[in-house]
Amino acid sequence: METKFNIFFERLKEANFSENTLCKGFWLKLKKLHLNFNESDCWELLIDNIEWTINTGSITTDELIEWFSEEKLSENNIFYKGSVNINNGFAIGLKDVEIEAVGHSRIILFDNAKCKAFDSSFVTGFNDTEIELKNCAADVFHNCRVTAKDFSKVEAWDNSNVKAETYSCVMAHDKVQVENSQNSHTIII
Repeated sequence: METKFNIFFERLKEANFSENTLCKGFWLKLKKLHLNFNESDCWELLIDNIEWTINTGSITTDELIEWFSEEKLSENNIFYKGSVNINNGFAIGLKDVEIEAVGHSRIILFDNAKCKAFDSSFVTGFNDTEIELKNCAADVFHNCRVTAKDFSKVEAWDNSNVKAETYSCVMAHDKVQVENSQNSHTIII
């Protein structure tokens, strides 16, 4: 893990990321880890900042899968294949994984991952992910596909597609396409 952290740290330095361009707290944690590496702190920092880390290309989803075993990733709630059930928990989905989330779960998806969320879960999707919500909320970016059912709420950006059923509400930015049922609502922002 330490060698992979050093690759990440060097990439940030080469890109001129510093405490002036990164969140100061994040940069200070990075510098502390660089001086005194601790694997559990490193995983915590990665997971807490996974959206920024992947979306800036500082680490790719392919690298995560290549660098770490499936067991090590799943120990840290990162999944990339198979089916996973999350109940009142947290998970990061990559690639071909299919996640079912219930309760007050928090799910983050990248690169074609899928999620069915129920109860009051919150899902964030990037890069062609697919989400089905029932009484949940989601933020989606980069060509995601969402079906929102019952009293779900979706905020969508880029070229995402949302099908809003029953009493769902969609806030649509950019070039989002929304298909509404009779009682759903869309706010174009």
